[in-house]
Amino acid sequence: MRRIPIFPLPGTVFFPHVALPLHLFEPRYRQMGEDASKGDGLLVVVLLKPGWKRDYEGTPAVHKMATLGRLVEHERLEDGRLNIVLRGVERVRILEPEASELAEGKLYRVRSIETAREHPPEPSEATSALLRAVRSRWKELLHKSGRFEPESQRVSEDASFEELVNHVATFVDLPPHVKQELLDEDNLIIRAARLEGHLDEQLKFWRTLSRFRAFSPDDPSVN
Repeated sequence: MRRIPIFPLPGTVFFPHVALPLHLFEPRYRQMGEDASKGDGLLVVVLLKPGWKRDYEGTPAVHKMATLGRLVEHERLEDGRLNIVLRGVERVRILEPEASELAEGKLYRVRSIETAREHPPEPSEATSALLRAVRSRWKELLHKSGRFEPESQRVSEDASFEELVNHVATFVDLPPHVKQELLDEDNLIIRAARLEGHLDEQLKFWRTLSRFRAFSPDDPSVN
């Protein structure tokens, strides 16, 4: 059990083995980023629960499952804001607070955590096929939707099952609560299968749109 600074966010779900760029502008999170850069570099990114706006300046409720990240890049801007990049280390469970979440003299929250291990799949033809399916659907979705992945966010062709699934889960366009459900699932085969289903749903839309575009006249006035 460890006490680690937490970074609660309303719309970001962070997964292990993924690089996550973040912009820190609130005083409490600027302080947290600076302290992390001078210390062990560890932060927990966690999704806020619904209703967080009522107590945003305080200690609004957060989900139990989160990801521990390590600071791998740190840039201080002239006005004091920070640009950082975290690399997901492991999935963790946030424990109930035993005392005040605010450390003495600090503006940010600190909570006790414990490792929440994920269960990677055994190598097999079925898991390889699932991995290929997730990768091909993700590539097709990026192409058909016209999205561009920055070089820093691209996943390598030889990425492991866990790395690829968590990368796509991080950057696919899904509501935060759906991504949280994916993070809550500790069986990576089930997580990947659910992710494949979400990708298929999105591809149905873009494939249909592509068919309609094929029949669109070059001159929109001719219709």
